[in-house]
Amino acid sequence: MKINIEESTEYNEVEITIKCASIDEKLERLISGIRLFNSSISGKKDGSIYFLKPEDVLYFDTVDDYLEDE
Repeated sequence: MKINIEESTEYNEVEITIKCASIDEKLERLISGIRLFNSSISGKKDGSIYFLKPEDVLYFDTVDDYLEDE
């Protein structure tokens, strides 16, 4: 496996390109990890929606075993 990194102030966002002959189980795990790294959790408070990074969430609290599902 080769990893190439190009760093430049010209780029506005991170782009990841994977070149492979086929996607195997190891590659699937790598892709899942990358997607998880870039994921966010939405939450609602006082009528506003907030997007949080999973690593910033300490715990989830439920009332009567219920989470609102929209």
